[in-house]
Amino acid sequence: MDMIKHFFPQKDERVLIKHGIEKPYLLYLGALDQRKGLDVIINVIDLMNNKDYQIVLAGKIQSNFEKTLFDKVHSNPNVIITGFVSDYDRRVLMSMAEFFCSHLIMKVLDCLY
Repeated sequence: MDMIKHFFPQKDERVLIKHGIEKPYLLYLGALDQRKGLDVIINVIDLMNNKDYQIVLAGKIQSNFEKTLFDKVHSNPNVIITGFVSDYDRRVLMSMAEFFCSHLIMKVLDCLY
């Protein structure tokens, strides 16, 4: 029965508080890696004038994540970089996100522009 619980959405406000999430958010989950097309989400951040949402980048920061992109993201108060998250936090973040963005989606979008 415990294994089945693993697949159900989990909501836990404590996880949001722990990571500094205070508003509805778009979640990117995966390594912060230059090869993942994160430049696309950076462009979304630049275009996003709506202060009612946050963007949460959850994942381990890789060594090839360009310093310029990191600085650009890190200086925006509506962007939260969590670093690596536990399995439990990952399930909660995915369950409570308003929007989800994966590197595969961003690669497709990047090809369209």
